[in-house]
Amino acid sequence: LTVASGAGVIFDSTGHIVLAAGEDKNCTITNTRKSLPLYVLKYEDDNMNNTWDTGENTLNGWTMELYDNETCTGTPLTSAVTDESTGLPGRAKFEGLYQGKTYWVKEIEQSGWQITSDNCKSITIHDDIHSNNELEFGNVNRGKITVYKFNDLNGNGVKDTDEPYLSDWEMVMTKVGGSATTQTTDNSGSTLFDLASGNYILTENTKIGWEHTVTYCESNNDVNNFMLVEVAAPANGESVIVNPGQRLVCYVGNHQNGSIHGYKWDDLDSDGMVDYDE
Repeated sequence: LTVASGAGVIFDSTGHIVLAAGEDKNCTITNTRKSLPLYVLKYEDDNMNNTWDTGENTLNGWTMELYDNETCTGTPLTSAVTDESTGLPGRAKFEGLYQGKTYWVKEIEQSGWQITSDNCKSITIHDDIHSNNELEFGNVNRGKITVYKFNDLNGNGVKDTDEPYLSDWEMVMTKVGGSATTQTTDNSGSTLFDLASGNYILTENTKIGWEHTVTYCESNNDVNNFMLVEVAAPANGESVIVNPGQRLVCYVGNHQNGSIHGYKWDDLDSDGMVDYDE
């Protein structure tokens, strides 16, 4: 309820209009009809098609923010968390919205997840109070690739139990058609890549005196390869397919080159030995 008053209208502490004896004032009273709630669905978009399909789980515990601008910037009007309290799992509920007004919603992204749609969606609240107002946001679990660097002492291209790991080596994960991410192995000889799904090439920045012997990966969980095809990798690299939720362990082996020093002498007495005077 909004009361628009003319100049000089006075309200008392209870909100009543105060009039002087014989005074006339014109007031306009307007009402704006509020709508049914806006529900925002959060789900796990396993196939990354930006649609909530049968069998895809809803996600609780995600914060959604409501805005009055198309860039979802500044201070939100309010926020809500997806939970079970609405009676609809994975939904955040916004109430008190006005029919015919446009709002924008943004999710607060969480580490380890990749959004599969725009993260600032608009909705105009339906004039029909019987219509459902709902937005959907899909996410997929990002892939995690652990890369171990080891000293391939016997040069057989396999990480054997007695072969040590190597720290301070740069591992490079390059997304096909995209950019490269370089990380350095720690004291345990490993580094962890947190990656969006896609095709990647794993290589290393080589060091003088070392020869690359192998790069190979092993999956430690069962994730279907629903959309990606392995691509060719260079001789010192490995093609890596990262699907949503993928967990991989990769090994990069190098063998340290030895050195041979030789001496040339004038064998004056042809005895095949280096004598002190030769």
